[in-house]
Amino acid sequence: LIALAQWGAQALERFNGMFALAAWFARERTLLLARDPMGMKPLYYTDRGMAGGIAFASEIKAFLALQGFSAEVDSRSIAQYMEFGYVFDRRVEFRTLTQTNEFDDAFVLRLVTRK
Repeated sequence: LIALAQWGAQALERFNGMFALAAWFARERTLLLARDPMGMKPLYYTDRGMAGGIAFASEIKAFLALQGFSAEVDSRSIAQYMEFGYVFDRRVEFRTLTQTNEFDDAFVLRLVTRK
């Protein structure tokens, strides 16, 4: 937390290990979502059914508890997993979720809110 407070998003370049994190910068009214460069810790997000907001988590089961979240199964993702033991691109088992891609370097998503 101290590193993020001191260096902002540039602190991510100094982090080692697996992580998925969210940090709210109140002065800038910015939400930073990030995960480790190797993609070892997953990070999922959605804006569908969130009444103008977003939801994010490192485990899919967290979304199932959300009111308004629709768990629409993505049959193509299920077929890929059954055939290859892996789901390609940013696909997930649910159409309403997006996963960061492990082939991206460090995934960083910045959301700026209106005042």
